[in-house]
Amino acid sequence: MRRRPIACLLLAIVMPSATLAASDTLFDRYKAASLTAAGKMMDYYETCAPGIAEKVPAISYNAPMDEATACVIDSYADQMGDEAAEELVVEVETWAAGEIATVDDLQLKGKHAMSPELQGIVQACGVVEASADNPSTKAIMENVEMLAPCFNQ
Repeated sequence: MRRRPIACLLLAIVMPSATLAASDTLFDRYKAASLTAAGKMMDYYETCAPGIAEKVPAISYNAPMDEATACVIDSYADQMGDEAAEELVVEVETWAAGEIATVDDLQLKGKHAMSPELQGIVQACGVVEASADNPSTKAIMENVEMLAPCFNQ
């Protein structure tokens, strides 16, 4: 199984919420788009791993995820500028508006989403660590073997 899609999956699940982000409007847009994408991701998983939806609770966000995501949004705006943060949110919205029908569709793409700066910020903000206690992320990771057909297409 390829690890990059799982890392992208974690990022997609974890990044969507923030309470103290530089711009509540950017945050709200990002969260709405991420929740849409998470729903499409689970629909895709159900096509190649029937029954997975019964094992994974609805995507939800907790305080550690909120804080990590706020850190990401604020840090990205601080490092790259407000315009870049806006463009990042547009990339997420565009991704969420598209179809998730293949494993490649799971990966958020774009100049900002793929930037080394964002990857460094995500790591520095503790996004992966924050996701560790998320019930949805835990359930996906506990059932990762069930998802193997999704990643071997």
